[in-house]
Amino acid sequence: MAIGEILIKHCDKIEKYFKELSGFLMVVTDKSLNILEFNRGFKNLLNLSESPAGNNLKEYLLPESYQALSLPGGEEYLESRLNFKGHNSPAYVISCHIFNVEEGFIFFGERPVITSDDIVARMSILNEELTNLTRELNKKNIALERANATITRLSRTDAMTGLPNRGYFMEVLKKNFSYSNRQQVPLSIIMADLDYFKSVNDTYGHQVGDQVLISFARLLQEESREEDLPARFGGEEFIILLPHTALEEAVAMAERIRKKLEGREMPSTGVTVTASLGVVQLEEGDTMDSLLKRVDEALYRAKEEGRNQVVKG
Repeated sequence: MAIGEILIKHCDKIEKYFKELSGFLMVVTDKSLNILEFNRGFKNLLNLSESPAGNNLKEYLLPESYQALSLPGGEEYLESRLNFKGHNSPAYVISCHIFNVEEGFIFFGERPVITSDDIVARMSILNEELTNLTRELNKKNIALERANATITRLSRTDAMTGLPNRGYFMEVLKKNFSYSNRQQVPLSIIMADLDYFKSVNDTYGHQVGDQVLISFARLLQEESREEDLPARFGGEEFIILLPHTALEEAVAMAERIRKKLEGREMPSTGVTVTASLGVVQLEEGDTMDSLLKRVDEALYRAKEEGRNQVVKG
């Protein structure tokens, strides 16, 4: 007996099989894709708790699948892969045959069998996507690290002179203060203040005053060793931290700075200025506050005693 004859003879049983027993998807729609009939396979596959009859089929398709959907015309049928979205379940890729009938369309479909080659190909794609994501993440991490480094540097730097600012100087002083006390190694500080700086601003203007501050900051950098830390302490006041440096060595450095400043015309301005400097060495019983107070008092004495000189605390 031919297959066609068998189908005709047992059409009622075959219809029941497609509607109730089969795992195949079967949906009948009108020309606008409104669902007229469906089988249990469709409802089970999409985990639907209610009947989809009357709903539009596109409600159960992912947007990109619906937009790419081609429907057969005339007496034709089409083969297509559609992405169905389930209710509280993942999306499913369904291999469909779509038949054009007089009153609408019939969709027959099943989930495609995944071969080992498909798995390998999909894993290769996923690995490539993962590699690309990792590469992009690394780029973003590097950019973030650079941004954080820039933010940290800016937060520690005096914007005008480019020297470390007072906050960063205090951080470094705290570490060196603790180390010098534990290891019993010398530590000295120089504090400098430009003499009559207000008159420079009043006479030449603040732009010239700013150039004087920048030039003095460069002089401090030129005279400092790699381990030293010159910083702008505020206004026209500067400070230099000298690790592993005894008082007399610090005084000699302060005197070099004073003499070089005294004989130098400030670039771009032609203005000459002098500075008063106080110098102290860490002593037993000192706190950070007392150390800074002593160097400030030494600087004050230098200014009180005539300026343009170095005074030891």
